[in-house]
Amino acid sequence: MSTVVKNLVKPGANSLLLKGAPERVIEKCLTYKKQDGSLGTFSPDERKKLIAQIQEFAKKGLRVLGVGINYEGGLLRDLTQNNREQKLSDINKYGELEVGGTFLGFVCIRDPPRDEVRQAIDECKTAGIRVIMITGDSKETAVAIAKELKIIEADGPNVSFTGMEFEALSAAQKKEALGG
Repeated sequence: MSTVVKNLVKPGANSLLLKGAPERVIEKCLTYKKQDGSLGTFSPDERKKLIAQIQEFAKKGLRVLGVGINYEGGLLRDLTQNNREQKLSDINKYGELEVGGTFLGFVCIRDPPRDEVRQAIDECKTAGIRVIMITGDSKETAVAIAKELKIIEADGPNVSFTGMEFEALSAAQKKEALGG
């Protein structure tokens, strides 16, 4: 998700704020903010190391959001009320509009399952219903939560899918995943 904010960094100028799956935000950014406030340029190896670090947090069941900024607004530096419909009319170009920024960091959030979810899963299993998880979170986060809820046994088959993974399955694969 991105948002254009006017006057955030410089009076009269646009900045583009970016948040979402850390891997996607990192992929879109050319630079990153160092702890001392200076900027570094991403190397492919730095990207891989950072993503591996983030995945370790996700494996603990934490939801992880990446945050970035394009201080100068990038391709939307000249976005105004008058031209916004023309510039933003093609949803297929949104990904291109978000590139070139600076990765600021990531935030980890613990969103524990509600008690009634555990009970509902237990009731489904008792009724012979196979439970799978389809998530918009990272795969690592989903697997950790699915294990916590006993949807996946520690050594059992993985029945957790991201939405994109599930949509990519054939009809027969979906039927098999759903236990039928």
